[in-house]
Amino acid sequence: MGGLASVLVAALLRPVLTTAWRSGTVATKSPSLNPTWTDVLEASAHVIAGAGMGLLFWLSWGLAAVVAVPWWVRGLTFGLLCAAVIALPVLAATALRLKIQRRVLSVLLVEWSYTCTMAGLACAWVAEAAQ
Repeated sequence: MGGLASVLVAALLRPVLTTAWRSGTVATKSPSLNPTWTDVLEASAHVIAGAGMGLLFWLSWGLAAVVAVPWWVRGLTFGLLCAAVIALPVLAATALRLKIQRRVLSVLLVEWSYTCTMAGLACAWVAEAAQ
């Protein structure tokens, strides 16, 4: 659910973010209503990452050590931890290997941090509703 939400928001913000992409070294086409295979694969990557975070949240018992806080604090904490531990190192390694400009890297970091945060919030909300 969090991965799907991040794909939706990314689709809405894509016209704003494409200016950063165009100024970088990666060539992109102008946004259109017809998705390409690249768009589908990118959206699938965000959805799969959200599902994987859901599995990780379930396996970690939903940050059971964090007690006496609302569900959204637990979800936000989990999402930001995942962004710091998973997305940030992967993007940093990719940027060093491919020589990606900082603007493009910052757009990718915002997209993946949003995916992690939304997935964490969705996992915590579902866990709270199940109790």
